[in-house]
Amino acid sequence: MTYEPNKARQLLTEAGYPNGKGFPKFNILTNTSKVHRMIVEVIQQMCKKELHINVGIENQEWKIYLDRMKNMNYNIARSGRPSMAFFMDPVTFLDM
Repeated sequence: MTYEPNKARQLLTEAGYPNGKGFPKFNILTNTSKVHRMIVEVIQQMCKKELHINVGIENQEWKIYLDRMKNMNYNIARSGRPSMAFFMDPVTFLDM
């Protein structure tokens, strides 16, 4: 993926939201991990700076976060998967 704010602005304009005007506010769901929170804050800042879109952050405790993910009760969610195996067997990645 590439970072293309000009293309994003063009697509917003084509969708009827020139300069982000009238675009509905949405929230990004994340858990209490500091790293996830930092990533979501950067996304929030980029949306504001580049697209003039207001993005909220919903930071939830792990059990609540998992329940909301399971029930698809979110606008957008920040999630991460392990990128390394816990043991030397491909079964580690089969459920992904």
